[in-house]
Amino acid sequence: MPSGAVVDTSELDRELSAIERRVTDYSPITPVLAEILVSAVNDRWMSGGDGQWPPLAASTLYKRRLHGKGAQILLDTGRAAASVQADSGDTWAQAATDVSYMVFHVSDGARSKIPLRDPFDVEEAAWPDMADALDTWITEG
Repeated sequence: MPSGAVVDTSELDRELSAIERRVTDYSPITPVLAEILVSAVNDRWMSGGDGQWPPLAASTLYKRRLHGKGAQILLDTGRAAASVQADSGDTWAQAATDVSYMVFHVSDGARSKIPLRDPFDVEEAAWPDMADALDTWITEG
């Protein structure tokens, strides 16, 4: 055997194997990603689409005030906002709602009365937090 410095790489092999498992099996991190998405949806909801949602029509405001209701966009009853749930699987994560009327607010379909106000349009806003979570999970486990 040659003489010289000897390096034991067994610990490195174990760590690389653990990293390999983490980058091929996402199931442990997808619930965390789903919760990050829910948080981003809630932030968007509470900020009125980051202040970008069109205001309520004067006719809508009149009807709401006539019936003693408020003027918060998509928040007056709180039903839709409270329905947002995290869901995930082995390879996916989402924030979703089962409130049927939300389809009218989030679809890309032609609009004649209800303007687009999509609280689920959060991928860009959520990505930094999701990237941090993924980085931590991959490198630290």
